[in-house]
Amino acid sequence: HPTAGLTVQIEGGVRARWQALFGNAPTGEDTTMDGTGSTDGHDLYAPFASKLDWEIARWMVQDGIGHSSFNRLLNIEGVREKLGVSYANTAGLHRQLNSIPLRAGKWHVKHLTFPDREDEPFTLRHRDILEAVRALWGDTRLADRIVYKPSRIFTDRDKTNRIVNEMWTAEWW
Repeated sequence: HPTAGLTVQIEGGVRARWQALFGNAPTGEDTTMDGTGSTDGHDLYAPFASKLDWEIARWMVQDGIGHSSFNRLLNIEGVREKLGVSYANTAGLHRQLNSIPLRAGKWHVKHLTFPDREDEPFTLRHRDILEAVRALWGDTRLADRIVYKPSRIFTDRDKTNRIVNEMWTAEWW
């Protein structure tokens, strides 16, 4: 159709009507994507005390820092206090890591090779889709954001200018 993709109307009132339909709660996409925190009060780095606490834990695990070396670092007088870490040693760090719930099921890893590149394995990481869906539906923080049925959203009372910007606002769902 010749008008497909054209901007029909830009109206400041659309946001107000959208909020009237779906509430005034901020979605948080603009503030949480930079990794600095979230607008809903949920601590982005939990169970760690801060971003720095999380970054130190990630560095220790990803860089393969030896347990004894890390324990010696944390045992230097004042280091834990100055860094503000929430664990006293490697065992405490691992307890915190293990307390993080699996959010969408266990990761599975498969290695594939192809006849034309037998010496180049490809790694495929995936989760069980049913476990992932159960995790999403079971997450109470998402309860007010999951859409279960299609809706038609319009920019005007006459319903002449329809907004289609999500799967649930289109025809085929």
